[in-house]
Amino acid sequence: LKEPKAALRDAVAAMDLEHSAAEALALDALTELGFKDLSHKILEPVGSGHILDPAAPLVLRCVDRWVSEIVNHFSEADAETELPMPIHMPSDRYLDGLDEETRAAVIKKYIPDEPFGGTAVISNPTECLELMKKWEEVFSGMEFQSRRKALWDRRDLSFPQRMMETRTMVAESLAKVLEPMGFAPGRPGLARCVKQMQIHWSTDKNCANKALDLEEMADV
Repeated sequence: LKEPKAALRDAVAAMDLEHSAAEALALDALTELGFKDLSHKILEPVGSGHILDPAAPLVLRCVDRWVSEIVNHFSEADAETELPMPIHMPSDRYLDGLDEETRAAVIKKYIPDEPFGGTAVISNPTECLELMKKWEEVFSGMEFQSRRKALWDRRDLSFPQRMMETRTMVAESLAKVLEPMGFAPGRPGLARCVKQMQIHWSTDKNCANKALDLEEMADV
C-alpha cells in the first residue's frame, strides 16, 4: 500500500458502515503501519457506527483524527492501554475533502489569530475529570439553568447567534472555576480549557462520557 494511513481511514469508514469486506484492507494497512499484532484490538470498536459522525457519515475528518491518534498512541504507549475515543466536532463538516495544508491556509486566512487563553494546563485525565465535575455543579445550578432557559426562550436570535450567546454564557458561568486556575477571562479562557480537555476526551473513557453529559446540560 502506498498510503497505509489513508487506506486505513477508508477501510474503517467502510467497516463502520457495515461493509465487512473492507476488513482485509484495514488489516493490510495496519500491517504496513507496524501494528499487525494489535490489529484485532484496534478494529474491535469499528463497525459499531461510533467512529463516523452519525450526523454526517460521509465526512471522514473524524476518522482521519481517530486513525492518527491510533498511530500516535500505539507508537508510544503499551499495547494494553485503552483505545482512543472517537471525537466528533461540528467543524469537521466544513472544508471536508481539503488536504491539511489547504485547510490550514483557509483557516489562517479567514479566522483571526486565537486570543490569549491564559497559562493554565490540564496535565492528566484525573485533573480533567475533576474539573468537569466542577463544571457539572455549575451547569446543574439554578442560576445557570435559569439563564439557559431564558436564552432559549428568545425568538430574536438565529441559531448561530444563539450558539454564540450560549458559549458566552458558559464562559461567564464558569469564570469562578476557570480564572483562579490561570485561564483567561471569557471565551478565550474557555477555548483554551476545552482544547486541553479534548486531548483527554480522546484517550480516557470516563472523561469522554462526562463530556457528553456536560454537552447535554449546556446545549453546546
